[in-house]
Amino acid sequence: MVELQHKVSNLFADVGDVERQTARATGDIPSFLSALENRIASFVKVNRHLTGDVDESEPIQSILDH
Repeated sequence: MVELQHKVSNLFADVGDVERQTARATGDIPSFLSALENRIASFVKVNRHLTGDVDESEPIQSILDH
């Protein structure tokens, strides 16, 4: 259970870091929300590629181009 708590804490810290970086890079709330959604979607796509849970027709390059 301790290991799971540690991993979840790290995940929340990462999300907070992404949120702050996104806020610095955008000028308004709508841009912030759009950029944050895109960044989180990219994390999901990378995780799916790393775990093998992905449609083979979606190349990893599509994440980098996004």
